[in-house]
Amino acid sequence: MLGVLPCPSSLVNHHESVLMMLSSWSFRSWAFWSLTITDTERTRP
Repeated sequence: MLGVLPCPSSLVNHHESVLMMLSSWSFRSWAFWSLTITDTERTRP
């Protein structure tokens, strides 16, 4: 499927950048949702 890769290091760097992007996005979404839920719980009478 991948075939012969002329530069594996570029593939590794791309994979790491994608992982970092996904992890940062998931962390942002988790922080956003946790803050929203906390605010909703706090403002609830």
